[in-house]
Formats: sequence, C-alpha cells, structure tokens
Amino acid sequence: MNTITLAIFAYILCQVLIGILMSKRMSSESDFILAGRSLGLTMGTFTIFATWFGAETVVSASGEVYEKGLSAAGADPFGYGLALLITGALIAGKLWRGGYITLVDMFRERFGARAERLAVLLFVPGPLIWGAAQVRAFGQVVSSTSGVSIEVAILSAAVVVTLYTLIGGLYASAVTDVLQGVVLIMGLFALGWAVLSHPSVDLGAIPSDRLNPFSGESLGLAESVERWSVAIFSTLISIELLSRVLATRSAETARNATLSAGVVYLLVGLIPLGIGLVAPQLLPHVDEPEQITSLLARDLLRWGGPFPELPFVIFAGALISAILSTVDSVLLSGASALSHNLLVPALKLKSDAAKLLSTRVSVALLCVSATALSLSGLSIHELIEYSSAFGSAGLLTCFLFGLFSRLGGERSALATMGLSVCYWLTMSFVVNTEAPYTLSLALTFITYPLLALTFGELHPLEESALAEEPIA
Repeated sequence: MNTITLAIFAYILCQVLIGILMSKRMSSESDFILAGRSLGLTMGTFTIFATWFGAETVVSASGEVYEKGLSAAGADPFGYGLALLITGALIAGKLWRGGYITLVDMFRERFGARAERLAVLLFVPGPLIWGAAQVRAFGQVVSSTSGVSIEVAILSAAVVVTLYTLIGGLYASAVTDVLQGVVLIMGLFALGWAVLSHPSVDLGAIPSDRLNPFSGESLGLAESVERWSVAIFSTLISIELLSRVLATRSAETARNATLSAGVVYLLVGLIPLGIGLVAPQLLPHVDEPEQITSLLARDLLRWGGPFPELPFVIFAGALISAILSTVDSVLLSGASALSHNLLVPALKLKSDAAKLLSTRVSVALLCVSATALSLSGLSIHELIEYSSAFGSAGLLTCFLFGLFSRLGGERSALATMGLSVCYWLTMSFVVNTEAPYTLSLALTFITYPLLALTFGELHPLEESALAEEPIA
C-alpha cells in the first residue's frame, strides 16, 4: 500500500473517529436529527456549503468549461449559489421560527397528516438516489487511489459513511463538514494556484470566444431555462439543505449562515471554472473532459521534500470531502423524514430512546439501499436528473404557499402534490418537452390556488394546522 493510499485512509478514519466522539452528545431524536439546534454561524456556514458543494461541481464544471469555454458555465455554480442566497434571504429565518424537527413537519402542521405522509414518499427517493451516486463516486476515488476493485471500494465507502452518520448524527456530520470544507477549499486553491502559475499558461492567450459567456454552442431557450429552474427551484425545497437550516441556534443564524454559504459557494465555484478555462494550454487533447481536473492534479500537484505527493493527497482529500459531506447529509435528512414523519407515528413510538433507535435504523436502511443501488449498474447520472425533478414541483409549491400565505389546506395540497407528478411524467414522456420540470412547476403554481379557492380553503395559519399530534 503506497503512501498516498495510507494518507487517504487515515483521513477517512478520522471521519469515523469524529462520529464516535460526537455520539456522546446524542440522547434524543432532536439531538440526532438537529444537533440540538446548536450550530453557530461558522459551523452552520460550513455544513451548508459542504453539503451543497459536491464532487460534480469540481469535476463537471471544469470539464464543461474546458470543452466549451465560459458559455458552458451557468447553473453550477451560479444557479446553485443563487439558490442558497435566495434561501437565506427569504426562507431560512421564517422556516426556523416554526420550530420543526424535519422539513416535513411543516407539511403536517400546515396541511395535515395525510399530506405529511405523501410528502415523505415524494421526498425520500431523491436523497436515496443522490446518496447512491455519491457512494459510487466515493468508491471510484478510493478505487483509483488504492487499486482495489470498484465493488470493494464502494462497500468500504458505504461502511464509512454509515458508521459515522449512524453513530454521531447531524452534529458529527456538521463537525466533519467543517474539516471537509477546509480541506476542499485547500485542495482547490492548491490546484488552482498550480495551474495558473504554470509557465505554459498565458492568460492573455485565451481565445476571446472562450471568455464570452454567450458565445459557443449554446443551449436552446427551453433547455437553458430548464437547467436553471432545476438548479434553483429544486434547491429551495431540498430536504438536506433545509435540515441544516433548522439545526442552527437562531433564526438570525439560519439566515446569515445560508447567505454566507451561498457567497462561499460562488467564490470557491469559480476555481473549477478558471481551471477549465486555461486547461487546454496544458492538456490540449483530452478525450474525457470530466477527467481534466484529476489529470492536472496528478501531473502538477507535486513538490520537493520527503513527501512529494502531499499536495495531491490534499486534492484527493478534497474530492473525498466533497463526496462525504454530501452523502452523509442526504442520507441523514432522508432517514430523518422517513423515521420522524412516517415510522414514529405509524408505530406510535413515544420515548426518546425508541425514536432515536428508529432514526438510526432508518439511516442504516437508506445506506444499505443506496449501496445496493450504487452497485446495480443503473445509470446514476440519469437517475439524479429524475430525482431532482420528480415530485419536487408540487412540494415546492405547497411549501411556499404554506409558509408565506393563508391560502390552501389539506385537499389542495394533496391534489397539487399528486398532480405535479402526473404533470412531470406527462411532460417528460408523453409531450417529450425539453423543459418538463419548468412546465410542471408553472402548472402546479396555477393548480394550487385554483384548487384552494374551489375547495374554499382560506384560513388563518392557526386554524389550518391539521396535525394529529404535536410536532416535537
């Protein structure tokens, strides 16, 4: 086993040890799911940033810019970064004041228990599929650095993620997110500096068409709108993002941490774009553009001394950090909703110990399911696109109307969530439009108020709370 492999495994082991140490803080379901609502500004900022800044931001963004220039930049990082800023400015503080344990609690309080159960069924597939993609990506990084088979690497990755998420809950995830965020930023800055300071790089020699964000082979209007819509609007209803918002210690912290994370996301996201922009001067002919970041890291991140591979280890750690911080967040948030909003009411669990056990069992179930999916040979990339759009239009519509208005109730919410799935399936596979998510979202924003007025559902928020039991 070479020194690079040893260093990477030591880094991964640190994540598990942190989870074990943080497990002593877990005494209730709320502690496990929300870290006791104890996250301050620094930890809140890093856990939101690290959760949302995935490996695909590092790899895909630089690859697309390498191939097409700045005209390929758009939804990532700008769309996702803008979505974080919108969430911080408009949603984070108001949602935090609701005192919810999970995002789905808002659906129960505002629309009733049946809407809560339907929301869980629409929320959970996204984290499951996204978690599977991240587990597979983690396994590929471990496999490429250690030489073990991809199957063994994926299983090892799943064990690591399951252990420290299962043991330490959100607090362990937030603490490791700080470490992972720092390593990620260090790794990207190290590679960015190595690329931009290379003697062969001449910024003045970059062709003007590569610098023009509106040149090149641009997407059609419908496809461009769809990419931005999915990036922005699916983020606003992201259960893994909003679970971090709910875990902060105050409404003000929730707002400021999300805004800060959005700014950091945009700034750090510029580094892969810069790398992709000048990379043709260093590697003019690469068959797979998404490999450009890894190839440059392999060639450039070296220095003198007894451990010349240290810069490359930092970069490999950065990729692993991006993956780990995303996969633990999505699996924990999905499992929390599954347990708190479905299993606990169904099994009538009352004690803190029973609720905590239910949440941990749900984490294990989702981790096992995600691992099986990552090993299945399915097209994870296609599934990710579907998971981002499937059902989220209806969820977002009900969420925004429920959070900011008195309009609507149980029947309009149930009908809107059900119809949104039908809209998306019809637009995707019957009409075959290039903007199925955008059109289904527009239709649900028309459907919800029409149904609410038809059903006569216009109530003060207090009277529209149809929950069968208290939230906490």
